[in-house]
Amino acid sequence: MEPEIAGFCAGAPALASAGSPQSERDFALSDGSHVSLLGAGSRVEVVEQTAALVRTQLGAGSARFDVRHDEARIFEVESGDVKVRVLGTAFSLVREVC
Repeated sequence: MEPEIAGFCAGAPALASAGSPQSERDFALSDGSHVSLLGAGSRVEVVEQTAALVRTQLGAGSARFDVRHDEARIFEVESGDVKVRVLGTAFSLVREVC
């Protein structure tokens, strides 16, 4: 079972939301990582993609991140005051919006 990290309150623009069609609930990023939105109202935005960094924001709800292992590229998820940085793993992140 992957770790689950509780988030904080606030909002952010969405790349995809869980109210969207199935094709937008589960999506692949250009680095080979996958994001799955887990519940109504979940929102994720890809903020930056470079050779050294993929930076995303979880605006609301929860998401599972399956991050492709790449020691040369950091994968970062921001959610309020929480920042998760990994080089390759799978985890879920939950954010409650006030």
